[in-house]
Amino acid sequence: LYASASQWRTMWDPEHMGRVCWAFVSSSFVWPRPPGYFWIPPWDTPFRSYEDNVAFACAALLWLGSILFFIRSPRALVAYLIGTVGVATFLYAKYLGFIRHTGFLFFAFIYAYWILFASATPKQKKSNPWRFRIPSLILTAMLITQAITGIWALKEDYNRPFSCGKEAVEYLRKNNLVDSFIAVGPDWAGAPISGYLNRPLYYPYTGRMGSFTRWDTHRRENMTGEELYRNARAAAPAGPFILILDHTLDADLMKKHNIELRAHIAGSMTPFEEYHIHYCP
Repeated sequence: LYASASQWRTMWDPEHMGRVCWAFVSSSFVWPRPPGYFWIPPWDTPFRSYEDNVAFACAALLWLGSILFFIRSPRALVAYLIGTVGVATFLYAKYLGFIRHTGFLFFAFIYAYWILFASATPKQKKSNPWRFRIPSLILTAMLITQAITGIWALKEDYNRPFSCGKEAVEYLRKNNLVDSFIAVGPDWAGAPISGYLNRPLYYPYTGRMGSFTRWDTHRRENMTGEELYRNARAAAPAGPFILILDHTLDADLMKKHNIELRAHIAGSMTPFEEYHIHYCP
């Protein structure tokens, strides 16, 4: 679920369209990112890797070339157009996301390719072999770049953990805190901890229990430390509870409520999943 309809992008935004176009290209030809940033897409900062005009040209070339390839098969062409136009419209108007979202543009090509190849007769394949051979070579190049990038990402993840969620849960277990009432913010930072504990946690940013992020109107991105503490305190049963955040609380607030910073679990590839574990009596 996503936020309100008022957040849909309905006006022309060439800069954002450039991102969508580059997402379309890079969803098929995925290249390794700089060390430590394999999870950040090439249309995002830092290390933006394209120019708008280049993105427009490459996307148009890839899209029109695919249309010419599928044009002799109405089923394949319709599947490709519905898939790419539908996904690209959503990416532009609502949420561009990451590779795992824009990858559906590549899936649309694979699906249409499969329809075309499966419906072609042996006679058609023999009459014009290059019609299938050239796209097959292009598809092979796509898969090779994705395999190389996957190996690069595996190496990056091996050298440095993506998230400190596992280490945070190990700390809770060693200190006999896993059975405590646990509040985590932001909600997306709580998902790894919830997974390792195999139970929902309280998300003070949304005011409810959960194990993953629900992008709806209940979410509040900006909350003061006092609001976070009071939300968690109101939801927790009587007695101490654990408040885990991606930042530490203000010293005055901690003194006011006798909050103790028990641990700072750091060292993850993404700074968004380092954890500050607070003990709230």
